[in-house]
Amino acid sequence: MNKWTNKEIENYKIVVSLDTYKNHNANTSDILRGIIQLPVSNEKLDAFLKENLKYEPNYNDEVFALDYPNRDLFNLYDDTKANCDIRLLNDFAKIWDKCTETEKHALVAVTNIDNLHLDELCNTALQIHENQYENPFPYQKYDFDDVDYCEDQMKSNELYGCQLKQQYEEEYIYSHMSNYYTSEEQQNDDIKQLKYRFGRVARYTKWSEMAEDMEINREVYFDQYGYMDDPNYLDYIDLQKYDRNEIHEKANALYDKAVKEKAVHMNIDPKSLKTSKTKEMQKEKGIDKEN
Repeated sequence: MNKWTNKEIENYKIVVSLDTYKNHNANTSDILRGIIQLPVSNEKLDAFLKENLKYEPNYNDEVFALDYPNRDLFNLYDDTKANCDIRLLNDFAKIWDKCTETEKHALVAVTNIDNLHLDELCNTALQIHENQYENPFPYQKYDFDDVDYCEDQMKSNELYGCQLKQQYEEEYIYSHMSNYYTSEEQQNDDIKQLKYRFGRVARYTKWSEMAEDMEINREVYFDQYGYMDDPNYLDYIDLQKYDRNEIHEKANALYDKAVKEKAVHMNIDPKSLKTSKTKEMQKEKGIDKEN
């Protein structure tokens, strides 16, 4: 499991170093290198590849070797790193930038459970982002009492132990409450007594050890930010739902939306901006000129 702080994950930028080998021999003169931070527009990526790596679209045996100067956040298969589809990685970066804080942690959680190929990572990110309201992914942020004061002081098993304790307490109170109270004061007194009774038992329970046992038995997943009571993520994610063209279209739509939102924030007229789809259509017609 990657040891990243919550802030490192939330602020993670995809910076990649690319090597391209014009032919498969050890002649270093044939190796070209470039570093780029993603996401960028499709046009800027094409310009970068052409200027820095002398990339030619029809060069069939061109191979990109991928490295992350600021460390790799995601557990990808080695063959994905050795043979990088840089355009697909750029699509992923566009999706990643539109994910919420919790969605980013959920995606990292999946890659901590299993290695993924890049197209599977894109599919997972898209579905976590798209299904946030309908059939939401089961990863949740810790929300037990005083969590804000504990998350930097406790280990992940201790954090989930606190969450587990609160869940058991809520279930105990709900199952033992009366169906009828004559006043709100009577109800509050009953809840207070139930909390006291639960607390007497709870103090002898080793919640962090219980959390570790549950994780070992794959009953739960947890990290420093949140948890999944159901770690079988494939019940919620279809790793092959979208093909590469569909991923590209959806990523561009998210990127264009982000560009427009930024333009509005900077008081720029969104109508003056060209979307990725518009640029691609113009390029096909031979009327687009890159500045």
